Amino acid sequence: MKKMRFEGAEMKKHSEMTKEELQREMDALMSVPLSDADQHLIQNLLVHQVELEMQNRTLAETQGRLEESRDRYADLYDHSPVGYVTIDEKAVIKEINLTATTMIDVERTIAIGKTFTAFMENHDARQFIQYMSEASQSAQSISIDLPLRVKGRDPLPVQMLLVREWSISGNSNLLRICIIDQSQRKRREQE
Repeated sequence: MKKMRFEGAEMKKHSEMTKEELQREMDALMSVPLSDADQHLIQNLLVHQVELEMQNRTLAETQGRLEESRDRYADLYDHSPVGYVTIDEKAVIKEINLTATTMIDVERTIAIGKTFTAFMENHDARQFIQYMSEASQSAQSISIDLPLRVKGRDPLPVQMLLVREWSISGNSNLLRICIIDQSQRKRREQE
């Protein structure tokens, strides 16, 4: 039992050592005469240490590329010319990009957790729920034209594409909505 405690204390001591301290201790160990088997074991450990350092370097590089890719995706997602919203089966907003928040004039932190239908008139919300139900059962996207309610302004005419989000397992209860502002097109039609 004492031996185990000693080994645990030794391991903790080694994990807290600096690289230079570890090198000095390694050099001290190497100055002790060793059997051929011990020398072979130390050689194998050194080879494994080099391999681990190479793997750590590769892992750090891969992690850096992954972070760059994630940042690039977030930038493209947020600043896309169309709005993107992800909702669950109860139409609760799970994700929303900055373009969509600008369209409906609401902060992202306020929008997430609200139902998407809160930004529609009642009769439009009922129609949206119907289309939402169809889209959640379909592999095809469904296109609908419904206005969104914007506080203090006229309703915003938009085209929405509802697409079921597919997970790796093939199952998902989320829908993605692509929102395209139709106000300029409507203005041109009226003129």
